[in-house]
Amino acid sequence: MKLKTLSRFLPPLLAGLILAGVLSPPDAAAQSKLPVNAVVTADDQDVAIMVRYIGTAASATIAVTAGDLLFAVSAAPDTTITGCGGTAGTLDVDNAACDTLGETLDRCNASANWRCVRLDSVRSDSLAAARLNTLGATQAGGVAGVNLVWDTNVAFMATRALLPAGFRTIEPYLGGPNGTTITPNPWAGRQTFIQYFNGTSTFATGTSTIQFIEDPIAYATSAEVATAAVVFSVAGGATTVNKVLTDFVYVPFAWSPSVRCLVRINNSAAASVVTIVAAGYNSTY
Repeated sequence: MKLKTLSRFLPPLLAGLILAGVLSPPDAAAQSKLPVNAVVTADDQDVAIMVRYIGTAASATIAVTAGDLLFAVSAAPDTTITGCGGTAGTLDVDNAACDTLGETLDRCNASANWRCVRLDSVRSDSLAAARLNTLGATQAGGVAGVNLVWDTNVAFMATRALLPAGFRTIEPYLGGPNGTTITPNPWAGRQTFIQYFNGTSTFATGTSTIQFIEDPIAYATSAEVATAAVVFSVAGGATTVNKVLTDFVYVPFAWSPSVRCLVRINNSAAASVVTIVAAGYNSTY
């Protein structure tokens, strides 16, 4: 076919292909919809706090002993960490100034050397009585930071934030030179929906409750202001018996826009052998 003749047929041909979907432009709405999930298959997996060293020393470690957070720089206690007990470099979680997760985060972020961000947790969660799992001194200067996890048997709960892939390390929450600033709200302009939840825990006494929690994000290097709320609650299964929620398969449960969303099994007296499987999606609105 001659070039002149081909040019006569090319526009209609392209139009036909587009109408047929062969060369259709990308669907922007579909691209903005991201799957979110929560999978807990064993105890001590949910992350209470993500920590990263942002100072200039070659070596800096974080450790958890009896629930307390120990910060060291060049193998010596970091004297920029103070205010929760009399030992520099240590945040004593049984001290009234640091017995909640939010208070501990604020003390960490008050230091020019460290940044801390909550993950599978809310500011009002108690840290007292060694609710954080023990961790030996671990280098904390990498871009991913270090995750401090809950001790399921002590905290009596399992929690998981519903997040797209890639948001379970501290890296995407930090900005500025060497990650010195904290992104106030990574979820601004987005909304999360859940369609499925399956949870199990073992408890000899007491009760077990499944909770959906929304946390208005206000991540900050200074004292945060944020109040989480339980927006859905239902009795969990009997001990060792899984509870499956299928209520939202066809009409998804919608959290408020621009908030961080968590699912939690919250027990009153004991918790072990915990599993959680939850799924939904996050989209722009």
